[in-house]
Amino acid sequence: MIVMFYFFAFFTLLLAVYAVTAPNLVRSVFALFGCLCGVAGLYVFAQADFIAVAQIVVYVGGVLVVLLFGVMLSDKAVLAQVDKAVHRVFSLPKILALLSTVALAVFLIWQVMGYAFNVGAPTTVNTINNIGVNTVSVYLLPFELLAVLLLMVLIGTVYIARKGTSAE
Repeated sequence: MIVMFYFFAFFTLLLAVYAVTAPNLVRSVFALFGCLCGVAGLYVFAQADFIAVAQIVVYVGGVLVVLLFGVMLSDKAVLAQVDKAVHRVFSLPKILALLSTVALAVFLIWQVMGYAFNVGAPTTVNTINNIGVNTVSVYLLPFELLAVLLLMVLIGTVYIARKGTSAE
């Protein structure tokens, strides 16, 4: 079981690095797809079944599809200019990004090392029923507002991507 956890962790980390460093934007989006699926697998190992399903449905099924449509509908000339600008070997933004990433990694490792993990018996409480009931009763209005917001984001993405082309 621990071997599978390390496989998913390595798989997720490898695809995350490739998603950030891929020279092709479409390949980067597909690497992000694999990375998000790997994160869902890690949630399964953490016994967070609802979060794993939500990861697949919301991020892989929703956000990633919007990203993929945005990439596919955008202008190829603009993407080529972005690719040329991004792939300079040394630039100030890349150096600052690398330094901030290393600083964040050191901080996170320092925080995790100082944390006392309380590993006990796994709980058998099923929270999915409570989450489902609360979503369609107590939190129905925020849930519907979030759905409308995501729909507006999708429509706005298509509008911005199609702005330069004719509608006919």
